Amino acid sequence: MALIVAGIASDTLSTYTILGNADSSVRLTGLVGLGLLIASSFAMFARKLVFGSGPSILYVDVWPWRLFSFFCSWNITVLLYGILRHGLAATITDVDWILWTGFAFLVMLSPSRSLFLWLALTTMALSVWQSLLGVFRLITNQGTIFLTTGGDRYVPSSASLLVAAGFTISLLLIFYVVRKPRWKLLIVAVALLQLTGIVLSFNRQVWVALAMSLGLGLFFLFKGRRLRFLVYGGSLLLIGATAVLLIANSSFVSVDLPSLLRQRIGNGDFRNLLYDPSVQFRLSAWNTALDWTLENPILGRGWGASFDFSFMVPRTGAIQVFDGLSPHNTYLWFSAKAGFPALISFLLLMAALIFKALRRFSRLARVDKRLALVLIGSLLIQLTYLIGAFWWDYLTVAYMSIPIWINTGVLAVLSSKRLFIEVANQRLSHSV
Repeated sequence: MALIVAGIASDTLSTYTILGNADSSVRLTGLVGLGLLIASSFAMFARKLVFGSGPSILYVDVWPWRLFSFFCSWNITVLLYGILRHGLAATITDVDWILWTGFAFLVMLSPSRSLFLWLALTTMALSVWQSLLGVFRLITNQGTIFLTTGGDRYVPSSASLLVAAGFTISLLLIFYVVRKPRWKLLIVAVALLQLTGIVLSFNRQVWVALAMSLGLGLFFLFKGRRLRFLVYGGSLLLIGATAVLLIANSSFVSVDLPSLLRQRIGNGDFRNLLYDPSVQFRLSAWNTALDWTLENPILGRGWGASFDFSFMVPRTGAIQVFDGLSPHNTYLWFSAKAGFPALISFLLLMAALIFKALRRFSRLARVDKRLALVLIGSLLIQLTYLIGAFWWDYLTVAYMSIPIWINTGVLAVLSSKRLFIEVANQRLSHSV
């Protein structure tokens, strides 16, 4: 909970200080903050990378730590390059996400069961709240699926990722934790509400990311319970679809939900989906990001560069120019702004954590089933984040970047050898 409060406080500071305003004059607090950021980051990450054989006080294995250290150090180096090329204010505004990597470090520094519990409860509370807001906006007709009209989705795109994380936690509670029928019925109701929120987000990337992460979980993690998973999952989808249809046909809703859903998937025609304005918008942004990457594969354009690109609206042929947006792809965002070293180190870090988590899961389940369950949830949520990152650069906004880095820290802790040894020793001491 303290991490969430700290993240909100940090985001508030970035909104009302030099960190959030590229046009304001450079204040002393901005300079001091930048100096502390660079000094502390190099002290924590670069020194360990160069001189240390491994983290002695952190709950993380050596290679993930080295990759994490290199990733942060490289982006700080590109930050300095960006200051020289684009100016201090623009660079700080663009690269404040480096601060949020500190949340992963804090989790690795001092993990606890109570921390994992509070993170799960916070995620569940946020997902339920956003889903309820989505249903309320639907009933009061305060949303749209067409963001170009200036409206908002019933459930915002970024919030839908948190709702998907909460839905994953609900599924694990249903499968593994809750035994009493009335409590299980309550969690099923929560899961259906979250599923409704995911549908009302009209966020195709979250739909795909959640389906793929749960599919991978079915293949790699839910061994022995695959039939049960399919039965529960299929039942939830069937009940959820029925609930959405009932809501759509009720007198409280004035929008045609089935029609909106068909539009969102191109009415079942891949060509319609390909020429959807939002898809063409992303393809144009990705093409520009690739051009930036090829211009300077090592450093990219540097943090602080304003991402500008043009976009031809399908069928009308109108040309729109976008200034100061993003490539809508986390991976191309890294390569365009900070070069291939930033992208490759990030991919290697995530691959190392996922590989270690898959290896550690079965061993951890033998000594502590609850922590193994937390590991499953953290892994599935991380996969949802990483798959969804192909369509959006989630790390650019604090309210999404912070949960991703917190979950990265949790995944690093639970897949670490140090935690496994401590838990195994505790079990051995209790059995003696």
